[in-house]
Amino acid sequence: KEKYWKQTAEIDMQGVKFTPIGKSTPFSGFYDGDGNAIKNLTISSGAREVGLFESVNDGSILKNIVLDESCRISGSAEGCSIGAIAGTLTGESIIENCVNEAAVTSSAPAGFNAKVSHAGGIVGSLASNSKVFNSKNYGTVSQTVAHNWYAGGIAGKQSPASIVAGCENHGTVSAASSASYGGPGTGSGAGGISAYSYGGYLSGCYN
Repeated sequence: KEKYWKQTAEIDMQGVKFTPIGKSTPFSGFYDGDGNAIKNLTISSGAREVGLFESVNDGSILKNIVLDESCRISGSAEGCSIGAIAGTLTGESIIENCVNEAAVTSSAPAGFNAKVSHAGGIVGSLASNSKVFNSKNYGTVSQTVAHNWYAGGIAGKQSPASIVAGCENHGTVSAASSASYGGPGTGSGAGGISAYSYGGYLSGCYN
């Protein structure tokens, strides 16, 4: 906590085995990408939280991070939260001025009473009082298994009092849908900015 990291050059992850940041313990601190691209990063995970940062907490700040189009982020666990920048953002943390061009893909399994999966171009799940400001997504965001899952251009899920503001989505968002487990009126949701919001706020966004 209260530690500061600044990325001072482009990072090429070609051929590098990468363990997502915040895998065993949620990331706590300040990371500034300074607009330097991360290239050729591939994450294919069976974890519940998937992203460059798996889990972020304690009022942390992630800013100026860029994932270019050579990156790929994917997850396959039941109930996974997947985002290019962060899988989950909690503890009043902030993502600011980040850009994602990577494809974000969830293949979370379907099943009776299966936990819900959320995929977002920037963040998978945005907890209460956490925020995403002035960030852009250009990558595709998809839920590939037909069920009752969610895919959003910026956030897969927003909890009460979370905020997404000044953000843009330029990517294609899709969620395969099926009502077979929940009955009529159920199915997946895809949103240009946020796929599922329960008391969250959107302001000044573009899709």
